[in-house]
Amino acid sequence: MRKSRMQKYKTTPTTESKLNSIKIWQISFLMILAITSGNVFGQSQDEYIKSGDVFYENGDYDKAITAFSKAVKFKSDSASTHDAYMKRAKVYFAKVEYQKAIADLTAAIKICPIDSCSYCNRGIALAHLNEYDKAIKDYLMAIEIDPTYTRAYLDLGWIHTRRTEYDLAIQYFDKVIGS
Repeated sequence: MRKSRMQKYKTTPTTESKLNSIKIWQISFLMILAITSGNVFGQSQDEYIKSGDVFYENGDYDKAITAFSKAVKFKSDSASTHDAYMKRAKVYFAKVEYQKAIADLTAAIKICPIDSCSYCNRGIALAHLNEYDKAIKDYLMAIEIDPTYTRAYLDLGWIHTRRTEYDLAIQYFDKVIGS
């Protein structure tokens, strides 16, 4: 007797379990790939940063923060993550949320401790909160990393002027004029 088409392709329990284990392996592989990439069918880190830039330029600070926050969630020590923290801190500056800016700049410094801009910007935020001693340390660190960083000298001069330490202020302003 001849077998029908359905009977011909009928699977046995052994082949069925092999097919299931192959499917489980494929699903597991895809899940691991999605988890390790940090992104499940969404934008890449750089795409989130670019969209955050657009939102920032358009003055939509809350959407910019959301985009940069998604970029930060990729949790790597890459230049892109550093960039995302720096840009989100810039948005917090615009929103006058200096504590949040300080937190992001601190995270950026942990990723790249030789970035003078991160130290200077954190010094600016600290100065806005009247935490002058901490700001001075950050400005001096920025200058140690980059002795040509004019903004750090200017801000040091400004802080010493606020403290009526005019001789120190003049020293820092002279460095700017002399450069």
